[in-house]
Amino acid sequence: MTDRQYGFAFMGCRAFALCVMLATAVSAAAADEMYLLDGWTFTKDGRSEPVRIPHDWAIAGPFNRTNDSQFVQVWNDGETEPHTREGRTGGLPVVGTGVYSRRFVVPEGAGYASLVFDGVMDHSRIFVDGRLLATRKNGYAIFEVPFPATPGEHEVKVEATVLPMASRWYQGAGLYRPVRLVVGNAIGIKTHGVYARTTSYVRDVARIAVRTDLRVPPDELAKIKETETVLRDPDELPPIGGRLFVRHTLLDRDGVKVGGVEKAPVSLARTDACFDVVNPHLWSPESPYLYTLVTEVVRGGRVYDINRARIGIRTISFAADGFRLNGVVRKFKGVCLHHDLGPLGAAFNKAAFRRQVRLLKAMGADSIRTAHNFPPPWQMEICDELGMMVMVESVDEWLRPKQVNGYWKNFAEWWERDFTDSYRAVINSPSIVMWSIGNEVHDQRRETGYNAAKAMIDLCHRLDPSRPVTTGLSWVNNSIESGLLSLFDVPAYTYHLHRYEDIVANSPRPFIVGAESSNTISSRGVYHFPVPREYMTYFSEDSGYPKSDGQVTSYDMVGGGSWVDRAFALADDNDWVLGGFIWTGVDYLGEPTPYQTWPSHSSYYGPIDLAGLPKDRFYLHRANWLVGVPTLHILPHWTWPGREGSVTPVFAYTSWPEAELFVNGVSQGRRRKNAASAADRYRLRWMDVVYQPGEIRVVAYDQAGNPVQDAAVKTAGAPARIELEADRAVLDARTPHDTPDLGYVTVKVVDENGTLCPDASDEVRVSASGAVSFKCIANGDATCLESFVEPKMSLFHGMLVATVEAGAEPGDGSLTVSVGKLKSATVGFLVHSPQPRRVD
Repeated sequence: MTDRQYGFAFMGCRAFALCVMLATAVSAAAADEMYLLDGWTFTKDGRSEPVRIPHDWAIAGPFNRTNDSQFVQVWNDGETEPHTREGRTGGLPVVGTGVYSRRFVVPEGAGYASLVFDGVMDHSRIFVDGRLLATRKNGYAIFEVPFPATPGEHEVKVEATVLPMASRWYQGAGLYRPVRLVVGNAIGIKTHGVYARTTSYVRDVARIAVRTDLRVPPDELAKIKETETVLRDPDELPPIGGRLFVRHTLLDRDGVKVGGVEKAPVSLARTDACFDVVNPHLWSPESPYLYTLVTEVVRGGRVYDINRARIGIRTISFAADGFRLNGVVRKFKGVCLHHDLGPLGAAFNKAAFRRQVRLLKAMGADSIRTAHNFPPPWQMEICDELGMMVMVESVDEWLRPKQVNGYWKNFAEWWERDFTDSYRAVINSPSIVMWSIGNEVHDQRRETGYNAAKAMIDLCHRLDPSRPVTTGLSWVNNSIESGLLSLFDVPAYTYHLHRYEDIVANSPRPFIVGAESSNTISSRGVYHFPVPREYMTYFSEDSGYPKSDGQVTSYDMVGGGSWVDRAFALADDNDWVLGGFIWTGVDYLGEPTPYQTWPSHSSYYGPIDLAGLPKDRFYLHRANWLVGVPTLHILPHWTWPGREGSVTPVFAYTSWPEAELFVNGVSQGRRRKNAASAADRYRLRWMDVVYQPGEIRVVAYDQAGNPVQDAAVKTAGAPARIELEADRAVLDARTPHDTPDLGYVTVKVVDENGTLCPDASDEVRVSASGAVSFKCIANGDATCLESFVEPKMSLFHGMLVATVEAGAEPGDGSLTVSVGKLKSATVGFLVHSPQPRRVD
């Protein structure tokens, strides 16, 4: 195909614009689809137990330094020889084989049956009634397994094997994503067979194009081929029963029809149709409006199949003067995100992921990069619903290895099937704005990289001509010299901020996106002294890292070399820098950089910790990203017994341009953001403050010098009480076809005035009753070896988060928390029958 056919427009020799008008759909369960979440038996090491999926059999632990201990050389970190890395995949027992089995029923009259797996970790084998029907090597791939639609009871068995040294992070284990049973007529819509997009948007009229791939038996397909020339004008056909057509109806949020096609002719088991929508509501992160597209297969007056999908209408374009969503220039305020959900492990849960997205949006983020794997449809459904743009990434390896047992071993045989099946499963999500075919692959350094990339890009363009293709490049010189850079519709690099101008000068695309734009590291509530006045890398000789406590200072002046302030400045100062994705939005299990030895076993990169608690850095991003919302945050805490008289710097992260610091009422001076200073453009610092117990207060001023906001931090007294805060008080009762609803309770130990006791590390015990049960617990400490699934854990700097799960029956529930000799505290929940979710 030509560039024009893909919707790519070149203007002159350098100005490149990719205009994509897209109406998209997220598959909704039709009448012939059923999630198989309950009733599974899990067997491992000779022991069996009943489980509900999604299920991660490794997250229960225990932690051990020998669990998948890896002897590796990490080229991307500049290592010249291999060495032992402990905790690299989380220090959890992920290696081994687990077997899941379940019985199910195919009803009378079914002409088609299949099982759809949204992901099985890892090397999987699928048996139905004892027959091996499918295998899959990629644990993140989405795939379908058809089987004979014989009425009656059947048994599915899934073997899932995780090999040692197969991943660079915690990948989880088992049936960690849902399984669907699909049954229907022999004639119907293929699974993931509806693809909708907008081909134009002019004068408030959107033209929607819908392609529908049908499931048609060979004898029926032969009849269609015979009459193909006649079927081009279905309105002239006689009303006989042998002809098929497809009907599309688009409904708005209130169920009112706003467009559609009555008769789309079938040609070779496929239909292509177009219709207009007048004055559509456009999808965006700020207004994620979704329609419902109803697609029906009709023959002789009979409806053979129905597909209901939520769709969004929106436009995207990339050019030298910026990225545009719906014609409006904006920067990507993005985060990279691994697939684990902290103490839940890899087992996907809708409530947990919704919480992540809400936290990220509260920080000002508007986009996610799915690092480094295919996301499940449920994840994309939530991004569509809550308004979060997505760069969908695929794999971490092509033909050259990063891990001994990584995907590279199976790439040549499997990549086309994995990409095709997994992309089609989510292709219609309005939130997706880019496809990424890889991350920092070693093939950049060899000719194999160019050839592999071209084949993958061509496949993506065939599957979806509406979106650009990118990848996370990392070797600048190699990617330029090999021509690899020139292949991609959107140039994207991990780090190398100082090379951005050089990269764009050597690219046919006059813009760039930061696939990983920065990588600051920190631990919540931890402050090391002395505080560096300028940025330093954790691997520099004078950094003082690694530290004996296994933590990283939250003063946010230590990182891997690509500073978030520099990334902010590049995007703010240059139209051709389209923003980027920080590494990472939330801490994740595994890759405990800079601590590559025990007991560290989770990352330090996120502005949100593993428990979902914001670190200080959360507010640095919020102050710059969340435009129009006042932000003022002070660090550090002000409880430092033994540091009286010692220099203890104070930082403020604020959306205001200027602020004044007071220590016990005495002014320490006013500070104004300084665009000429890398460290002071986006933060305010008082580096020579001397610690005295009491109060520090910061007063912020607007551009005219008027006081507009203030915040204070006080010295904590002795622990006096437990403070509980639930993220939600009302939960939905569990249903057979959805993940259980979760309630997250933040536990704090405070003094009599309500000030957090930052040194509190007591053991917390929790118990749930009534309509909720205890699910998991986490404190955000990357070195903590206490179990996530036991109802007890030590506080980390005065805080942790306990999670409850709603049961199947409505009613009242509660969580009671005790800490040492303090009076216990209780928080209540109301579990009610689930209501239809309205997307507003």
